[in-house]
Amino acid sequence: MSKIVTIFGATGTQGGAVIDALLQESDSPYKIRAVTRDPSSASSKALVERGVEVVTADLSKRDSLRAAMKGAEAVFAVTIVGAGVCIVCSMCHCCY
Repeated sequence: MSKIVTIFGATGTQGGAVIDALLQESDSPYKIRAVTRDPSSASSKALVERGVEVVTADLSKRDSLRAAMKGAEAVFAVTIVGAGVCIVCSMCHCCY
């Protein structure tokens, strides 16, 4: 069974680069789960065509974030330094 890596910002520059790097590894143990606000966008559809699981989540809705990260071995997220609270889950206070 593949390990899941959840990637926030998957259709952006940084998240997209992480996805590209993981897809280049032919023996990668990871199944990629891309988080997006709009799964019907051209960028999201292109990820699906590359074999990436695309899920929808809203940073202001904790339940959607928990669902996006469920079962994940690793999570990639871009945070805003000094914002005070992690923008991914608003719970861990990792940005303090």
